Amino acid sequence: MSMRSGAVMVLLALSVRLLAGEAVSKVESAALDKRIHEVEQMLVPLGSVFGPKDPDFRGRIEVDDVKQWCFPDETLAKLRSLRKTAASGDAKAGRAALDEANAILDASIARAKAIHTYWTSGSAPYWRRHWDSFAEANALPPSDVRVSLLTLEADIAKLLAAGEFERAANEAVPALDRELHAAMDTRG
Repeated sequence: MSMRSGAVMVLLALSVRLLAGEAVSKVESAALDKRIHEVEQMLVPLGSVFGPKDPDFRGRIEVDDVKQWCFPDETLAKLRSLRKTAASGDAKAGRAALDEANAILDASIARAKAIHTYWTSGSAPYWRRHWDSFAEANALPPSDVRVSLLTLEADIAKLLAAGEFERAANEAVPALDRELHAAMDTRG
């Protein structure tokens, strides 16, 4: 038998094995359980691994955005259901459930990273607190805010309301930071 035909035989054997379906192993099931448990734990606001616990200019904390955009209750319920199916012993359904659960987790975690980027990429979440502290230190009325800052805040709020956290972090936050620093430089 040639090396090429041997490789073809191995591939055929693997594909038959995959088509026949192997039950999800205990190791795979435990790994899925661990991933889902870690997600559930990080969504508890007091123990959350997600950044600052202080609300941003919208009155939200990072875990609020993660819960809404990555792991709403429906997604968590779906993951728990898929976990049960994966551990059920039904090879075909279990494998499909394991793959679907891992795909949901991977996509949701990637989205959570984009949210975290917004929360950690500049002054935007807390710009009003920065302005208020600056205004107080310089005997300015806190309400004496440039219209451009309020416009940029509204732009960021629209992006966040649409779930565009990466765009907010990469486009709108730097503009707000520049404008905030310029406003402080000219007033300080």
